[in-house]
Amino acid sequence: MKSRILTTFSLLLATNTAFSADVLPEKNFDIATPDLQKKQAETAVPQTAEQSKTVNMTAEELIAQPELLTRVLDSQLMLGNAENVAFLLPMYKKINNPDPLLILYSEAVVAESRGDMKTAIRYYREILSQNPDLTPTRFRLAAALFADNQDEAADDQFQKVLADPNLPPEVSALTQQYKEALQKRQAWSFSGYIQYLQDGNINNAPKEREYQGWETAKPEKAHGVGYGVSVGKDTPLPKGHFWRIAADADGEFYWDNHKYDELTVRVSTGGGHKSLKSEIAVLPFFEKKWYGGKTYAHTPGLRVSAKHNLNANWQVSAAVEASRKKQKQYQYLNGNSYLTSLTAIYMPNPQRYFVGGVDYSGETAEDDSDAYNRLGGRLGWGEEWGKGVSTFILLGAAHRKYKADAFLLDEPRRNKEYTVNASVWLRNVHFYGITPRLTFRYQRFDSNHFAYDYQKAKAFIELNKTF
Repeated sequence: MKSRILTTFSLLLATNTAFSADVLPEKNFDIATPDLQKKQAETAVPQTAEQSKTVNMTAEELIAQPELLTRVLDSQLMLGNAENVAFLLPMYKKINNPDPLLILYSEAVVAESRGDMKTAIRYYREILSQNPDLTPTRFRLAAALFADNQDEAADDQFQKVLADPNLPPEVSALTQQYKEALQKRQAWSFSGYIQYLQDGNINNAPKEREYQGWETAKPEKAHGVGYGVSVGKDTPLPKGHFWRIAADADGEFYWDNHKYDELTVRVSTGGGHKSLKSEIAVLPFFEKKWYGGKTYAHTPGLRVSAKHNLNANWQVSAAVEASRKKQKQYQYLNGNSYLTSLTAIYMPNPQRYFVGGVDYSGETAEDDSDAYNRLGGRLGWGEEWGKGVSTFILLGAAHRKYKADAFLLDEPRRNKEYTVNASVWLRNVHFYGITPRLTFRYQRFDSNHFAYDYQKAKAFIELNKTF
């Protein structure tokens, strides 16, 4: 017996598979919880239209009626109830002469509902190898490939779906949506920000300016803009691999104090792999920095990053970076830089998320008094409140320790660093897709060296845009 589900699009439309592979369908089939001690389960089996009641049957009784069990399994597939399919499938396998294609399809749907796209893809491919004319199954395969970031294979399968002359209009529209999403994935992406800056201590002058006859410079003021732009493109390769090209630039421009202008540009390219839940990328890069309008340093390096979605609420990411910095003017600062970063994001609901992370970094230098190790931590909280108000606050703390005695100090310099970033914005206030944010930033550097002990606070308007 060949299941209806293999030859119709009912499951596709019932579960709304487009862009929602992580969401399990709502449970519509009333099944009692299996009693493992009694090794018996009662299943509420829907009857014909003429019957107005349900009949409770044990698993053994249901297995003894293979045609009924097949109809029940078929109906749950059509309703998109993967949880119930997983419950019924072991029973179906025990009947005489079960449909092997229905078993494969059920296994694929269950695997897909659990986020195991590679297993689902394998089952769908096996079905199509035996019956290449099953367009609904081909659509499921294409959607699973899309979710697993196998873009080339997904596009090929969607194109074959569209070639079916009997394709229902609603499925054709859904397929076109997927193909448009594939095109967006492969297009260049751009993002940028701009913010007004007003700094009353741009030179980070310390609280105490005099020490043992030495006097530091007075605090200087500066007004200007901070800015940044990022551009990137991922070119899909077979089996979920990709090649990435990216460029980032960010800096600060002060119209009344240009000697503090700065700009950092990084260009990177490399490969990686994506799946439904994970991504890893290996990106060699070259970075160049200008300060006060003059070349300050250039830095070749390598960055390896990875992220993984543990479930719908948790994501973890990590990055390791190593580079060689070469200073143009202050050559005693030449040396190596390294960074290790771990971050976790928890989103209990769409209106709230929390961020936490630790970072370990450091630099070597020809002069060890400028070489250091730094250990820091971050905690953040984002919230969407009523009346369109959104907020985000990020707290940071770090300890930086240098490797040799500092000038005017008979011991290595040690800094305790504290930062607070807080933003508030109105979601319904926007123009050209840009929502202004009011941001407050506070920095406190508690150092054992008088020249590096300072604090500063500023508020500014920030504009961000991604397209």
